[in-house]
Amino acid sequence: MDFTQLRNIISRYCVGEEIWVDSRTVYIGHKEPPPGAEAYIPQRYPDNRIVSSKYTFWNFVPKNLFEQFRRIANFYFLVIFLVQLIIDTPTSPVTSGLPLFFVITVTAIKQPVIFSPRLSMDCLNFGLIIDGATLSAILKANQEGVGCGNYREIFLEISRNCSAVLCCRMAPLQKAQIVKLIKASKEHPITLAVGDGANDVSMILEAHVGIGIMGKEGRQAARNSDYAIPKFKHLKKMLLVHGHYYYIRIAELVQYFFYKNVCFIFPQFLYQFFCGFSQQPLYDTAYLTLYNISFTSLPILLYSLVEQHVTMDTLKRDPSLYRDIAKNSLLRWPVFLYWTCLGLFDAVIFFFGAYFLFDNTTFTSNGQLMTTNTQMMFGNWTFGTLVFTVLVFTVTLKLALDTHHWTWINHFVVWGSLLFYVIFSLLWGGIIWPFLNYQRMYYVFMQMLSSGPAWLSIILLITVSLLPDVIKKVLCRALCPTAIERAQDHEKLSVAVVAESTPLSSRRSCKGASTDSSRLHLAAAEVLSLRRSDSLPQKLLVHLTEGGGADLRPLSPYMLRLSGAGFAYYAPGPETSV
Repeated sequence: MDFTQLRNIISRYCVGEEIWVDSRTVYIGHKEPPPGAEAYIPQRYPDNRIVSSKYTFWNFVPKNLFEQFRRIANFYFLVIFLVQLIIDTPTSPVTSGLPLFFVITVTAIKQPVIFSPRLSMDCLNFGLIIDGATLSAILKANQEGVGCGNYREIFLEISRNCSAVLCCRMAPLQKAQIVKLIKASKEHPITLAVGDGANDVSMILEAHVGIGIMGKEGRQAARNSDYAIPKFKHLKKMLLVHGHYYYIRIAELVQYFFYKNVCFIFPQFLYQFFCGFSQQPLYDTAYLTLYNISFTSLPILLYSLVEQHVTMDTLKRDPSLYRDIAKNSLLRWPVFLYWTCLGLFDAVIFFFGAYFLFDNTTFTSNGQLMTTNTQMMFGNWTFGTLVFTVLVFTVTLKLALDTHHWTWINHFVVWGSLLFYVIFSLLWGGIIWPFLNYQRMYYVFMQMLSSGPAWLSIILLITVSLLPDVIKKVLCRALCPTAIERAQDHEKLSVAVVAESTPLSSRRSCKGASTDSSRLHLAAAEVLSLRRSDSLPQKLLVHLTEGGGADLRPLSPYMLRLSGAGFAYYAPGPETSV
């Protein structure tokens, strides 16, 4: 601020008027004056406090017990104690339970004493400002021969406890040293460097991800970066939108590949216990070859390219949605184990479901096997084809349930893959191919589909396999929804309200106007047009006048967009905007 503005603020403060300053006030060497003091100036900025304590009042007991039993010695004594309780042993459970209880109690008492100072400091906000001269003293070795490692650790510890760290007047090499120091810390974080000049090149090259801005200082930073952008404002869309999308897609891609191959291989493993370990394959060689090449490859490939679980405008408007994917949350062990266990469960359902449905078989007069309960010709290849059919449909429909952004390409690939499998099976088993030495699959698929119990078994096994994942998603969304799930619900609610309040003529005129679902709620808002003879839709008036806080809160961004941005007119004739 200039001298005139500063003089006006001082004069207003002297007459007792409350001031909301436009810059954050930093108090050095003492705490911020409390409200009511003479030096107090209220701030309009949000709180940026950090939590440096390890425990809170609510998570102390479970987290402390978890930390204790992660140690091998404590876990060993716990196992011995439980064995002595369950099994009648000559030694008393007290011999192992008493030392374990003593160690856990002493540690539980010691932990609050150690972390109580940190807990008392959590209510304070800290920031660090350091210049290049001070950094040179921290990063280089001491002239007296004492190593600089201790200084670096102190600097890192102070930086971790600060809301923001500002390094100013630094040399280009010091920027790279700071990035390298952060990369080598015990958390091993993923670093991002943004620069626009030649002095930022070393920092960009040192970071995991480098972004160069093409500006007045030349193109050296952009040429040495991983990503180049023309303006700094594009960084927001790159991180909050494209970075968010790519992480969601890659996480689903990696874990879905593990899931569908567990479902594919585990039934073959179980089959060896029922074929006398003769290495007899459960699936035909054509199915073994084309499963990952043709039948299930294209849907996940397209998902990893075009999936958008929320719209672009929602991600840019609400940066807090990035917290749901922070710290590699979707590629951690609990999520990976869930996908693996789901694959094992589905594989068990495929195999034993088909096995018990067609268990009792008898020989017919012509030497074929027939199930006594379903009167269906049944053999080794029929059993394998039935399991494989349920497998292909289940893993494809599982991906369809996870897809939020549907386009005509998604429909073509997902349903086309299933149709291709059916057509291929009909041709593979319906024609005697002269170049094959065997004809073991001849008429197997057609005979299976000609049986009513086979159709019922396929539908039943697919439903049972998908049911646990559907129940888990419904319960998690209802009981503890994430910020992304709440944003998805708000988008659906807003689109439904605006669509119901849109005149029929506008719906017809806007058909085909926009198919980009990343602007779904914008398009739904923009197509609402009214003729001069039409009245405002009644349902929209109800939401505006009688909605109250609970109904208008999720719709407030969209209603604000309606009232502030106007409408785009697609219907012919004289129109007016609201």
